[in-house]
Amino acid sequence: MTGFAIRAAADRAHEWSLLFADRVFGGSEPAPPAERWLLRYLGVVVLLAAVIVARRPDAVTNPQFWAEDGYIFFSENLTLGFPRALAKFYQGFPYLTHRLIAWAGGLVPFSAAPRVYTTSAIAVTALVLASFALPNFRHLVRSDALRVFFGVAALSLPFDQEVLSTPTNLSWFIAVGLALLSVARLPRAAWRIALLAGAGCTAVFSTPLAVLTLPLWLLRAWRGLQRRNRHEMVCAFALIMAFAVVVFMTGNLGRDQRYSSALTLRHYLIFVCDRVAALVFPVTLAPVSHATNSAAMTAVAAGLTALLLAACAAGGFRRLPAVLVALYFFLGSLLGLGFGRPTLLFLVWYAVPYRYTVFPAIMLVLAVVAALDGLPAGQPRRLSTLGVAVVLAAAWASRFALPPLRDLDWPGYAVLIEKKIQSGSRFPLTIPMNPSWAPLKLDPAQPRSDAPPESGAN
Repeated sequence: MTGFAIRAAADRAHEWSLLFADRVFGGSEPAPPAERWLLRYLGVVVLLAAVIVARRPDAVTNPQFWAEDGYIFFSENLTLGFPRALAKFYQGFPYLTHRLIAWAGGLVPFSAAPRVYTTSAIAVTALVLASFALPNFRHLVRSDALRVFFGVAALSLPFDQEVLSTPTNLSWFIAVGLALLSVARLPRAAWRIALLAGAGCTAVFSTPLAVLTLPLWLLRAWRGLQRRNRHEMVCAFALIMAFAVVVFMTGNLGRDQRYSSALTLRHYLIFVCDRVAALVFPVTLAPVSHATNSAAMTAVAAGLTALLLAACAAGGFRRLPAVLVALYFFLGSLLGLGFGRPTLLFLVWYAVPYRYTVFPAIMLVLAVVAALDGLPAGQPRRLSTLGVAVVLAAAWASRFALPPLRDLDWPGYAVLIEKKIQSGSRFPLTIPMNPSWAPLKLDPAQPRSDAPPESGAN
């Protein structure tokens, strides 16, 4: 009798697990062919790029390097060449997309390199977030308008000035794209699946947060095996193998282990509540102590969680899987921050730079959007969406326009770099960058002589 009960419970667990996987990945059938999806997708890309430019117009009118853009990626691509720079990991991780952008920036005159960097970052960010507007995600958020709203809201979060349009901070948005790809309903054509797998593998080599998507790839592979769906299994196994290669190459995904033993569960709980409260009250992003406000932050976090569950219940829990996946990414990334960069969480408590919480903030927005989509269609959903949009707009309006980066006369220094290469001078050249603590230093290493001259000839 006991054995029968155990077997029945196992069968029930298997059935529910498979049903949950179907809800997360969109059923066992491929996504239906989309009509005019390319033009709509490109339209959303243009819209999201316009949001970025509206927040950081200087990225177009006066592009500048930011931090690692200059003193790591540009410098190493210039002095080592692309193949050697690609093989030299930064903080123990390859950052493939960043190296590819640096390679593209090395094909133009030095004065134009920052424009290649900022334009590439804007394009990749817009392309990644606009992908959620495709019909491959209708199983998660049925409303096309809400999926577009997600992209606009994700780019309107109260970021710091360096988050948008800089390759240095592009890995957070690449992680968002990888998370979305991991739950996308796969297309019908094999070549499109191969393209998605290739994009996913590139993302795996570009962001350490790829570790968060591993459980979903395993679930997709298991679902593909159960449903005998070869496309599902091939796509999942390709991403799993790419991740295995990254782990083999890096050892620990570039993890910094200092102070990890000093973090406690209380640290994590307060940090999570602070990030939830920051969604509605961005003032909590200020680098001040909130020890006296921990109860208030906890209340805000509990209230938002209750609202998400209430919205799911109002819609018959149709969007509960999507909300759970988004919350998994939100919580997992915050815990991963303490695991991978405990120095930040321990030494600069309550002053963690916002760039390190870009991914969880966007995942929290996704949870809100999925919950709204679960509401009954018609006026209840429209009014609720309008109310959420008004609240978020009021909370984020003061931080929408980001201050420009300092103009450090890069074209003038670009001429000095060219003269240095032409003369073969080994005299040290230090170029100021944004921020001031990250100058670009050329020497004692000698820059490559095959770098493109200022005239643009290759």
